[in-house]
Amino acid sequence: MKALCQGAIFFTLFFCPVLVTAESKKDVWSYGIQSELLSRYVFRGLDRYRGLSLHQDVNARYGLSKKSELVVDAKVHVPLQSERDGTDFTAVIASGIYKLSPGAGDVIVGGNWYGYSGGEIPAPGNTGEIFGILAFSAVLNPSFSLFQDIDETHGRYFELGLSEELATDYYDPDVIFVPFIHMGFAFHTENTLYAGSGFNHVAYGLKARHEMNTWTFFVTLTHMDGADAQVKSLNWAGIGAEYLFD
Repeated sequence: MKALCQGAIFFTLFFCPVLVTAESKKDVWSYGIQSELLSRYVFRGLDRYRGLSLHQDVNARYGLSKKSELVVDAKVHVPLQSERDGTDFTAVIASGIYKLSPGAGDVIVGGNWYGYSGGEIPAPGNTGEIFGILAFSAVLNPSFSLFQDIDETHGRYFELGLSEELATDYYDPDVIFVPFIHMGFAFHTENTLYAGSGFNHVAYGLKARHEMNTWTFFVTLTHMDGADAQVKSLNWAGIGAEYLFD
């Protein structure tokens, strides 16, 4: 498995140079890359890594039409402080996604594969899941996400997200503040991830981003309160940059 994870990291860093948010056109590839430095790694309410870590996100997008696209995405978590209670693992999340944007929002379906190497591998370990997301372009931009494990736990995770973009036209129109709130619910994951089923956490915070041509710089501040015995009240921050290849 270690060799598999190393191969996935190599593929991620050298053969998938992309992360793009621009509208896709038919038969057009889009490319980019995003890096973020996090004060701690929190995943769906769970405190995965208590230290500085680097998160690299790259993907490739192929436009099927002006309203739909296929996405190949890879995320890599790299710990920067060794021997943090045995949690200094490297993680790779590889995804295949279909996205449809009919005009009132986005419909997204896909699958994720999780691979870990080194340190104490967190539950449920190397596994796969399928997911669906509905995101609406409306007041507070509500989004509904459902993830279903198909390998290890067969558990289900649901997330409700709300956010609103606030432009600072009086100061700099390229600086945008985005307050957000995420609420997580887990089902059929007792004794593997969470203590029980149902509502387990709420996270809220503020993201500020500054757009400069093909670059975007951003800072994120997040606070989380837990409603499950396995979820703690935490604060963390992130700073990063995204580059788009035209």
